[in-house]
Amino acid sequence: MMERVIVRVRRPSGNVESVPSESLNCALTSLADTEEVQPLLCEASGEGKVLSIELFQSRSGRPLIIHFSKEGL
Repeated sequence: MMERVIVRVRRPSGNVESVPSESLNCALTSLADTEEVQPLLCEASGEGKVLSIELFQSRSGRPLIIHFSKEGL
């Protein structure tokens, strides 16, 4: 079901969105396997959508918040 998960890294306004490293992508994607996130993933799949996991970073590149949402294909 991991093909139903999209991972993005967002930086502050003015900075270009970056592609997550392979290890960060794997770590965030594995969150979809957790008991807490499974209902959201199942709901998104049932609606024909994907689960979007976005990591927002500070200007210095430190992680601030992880946001989960459903996103159309």
